[in-house]
Amino acid sequence: MALTFRAYIKEAVVTDTPTGGFIADAKQDPGLPEAACWAELRDYLKTRRVGRQAIRDALYAWREFEVARGPEA
Repeated sequence: MALTFRAYIKEAVVTDTPTGGFIADAKQDPGLPEAACWAELRDYLKTRRVGRQAIRDALYAWREFEVARGPEA
């Protein structure tokens, strides 16, 4: 079974970095979408009216997720 974004967030370690801050926030967000692509997550964050830095931190987390997920089938 392929790794999903929410599963990645659930298992991700919260570090003392901006990306870790996003992951900590995402773990507490019951509305976090099961994003299939970066644009979907970005658009969700924009509807939540988060700042540019939070979106940038989310992008770094998304890139880490893509690495963890590996090549898509």
